[in-house]
Amino acid sequence: MDPVVALEIGTAKVVALVGELGHGGNIAIIGIGERASKGIRKGEVLDLDTVHACVHGALADAEEMSGVEINQVHLVFSDPHIQSVVNRGSIVVDHPRDGITARDEQEVAHVARNISLPKGRMILHTIHRHYFVNDLSPVISAEGFHGEKLSMDMLIVHGNHDRLQNTLDVVLELGIDVADVAFGGLCAALAVLKREQRERGAVVIDLGAGTTKYAVE
Repeated sequence: MDPVVALEIGTAKVVALVGELGHGGNIAIIGIGERASKGIRKGEVLDLDTVHACVHGALADAEEMSGVEINQVHLVFSDPHIQSVVNRGSIVVDHPRDGITARDEQEVAHVARNISLPKGRMILHTIHRHYFVNDLSPVISAEGFHGEKLSMDMLIVHGNHDRLQNTLDVVLELGIDVADVAFGGLCAALAVLKREQRERGAVVIDLGAGTTKYAVE
């Protein structure tokens, strides 16, 4: 399996990590590249050429340490204009007497993702929160429940399209593909929180050089 490469262009530094997937989904870090950031202010690209050089250097260092040629990265965003909103989607269940099916869950998820955002916004993540059957108490999975109405709350994480595209362009101009994008605050929460903490509820605060990110589980 090809190594996984994560790249974050921060206010203070650009960091590239090369990891190998092991058994059980664990990742072993085999390469690190780091350069001081220039041309960045509070997570926003101000000078494309200067940032381009910083990213190129960090990726080159990670390649040298890992012995891996980097052709694709997972790009982490820390833009302060990233926001989130909860959108609820609802459908009428086709066959309520037979119980809610996985297909019903897929259909309501599609409706919940279909949100009208302000012009110039770009969706980064759509995260399923809860299902509601006949507007009763939330459930984690609705499959098998009986009801005529199925609803879902979806957390939509979005950012300024032009600002995020500027960061994407820095990477693409190097001839590197972007496999996926992610919000840095969410990445931090997934990395440090245990399952019990997430179930009980927790706040993760990531204090950066130019931006402070947080996630509430």
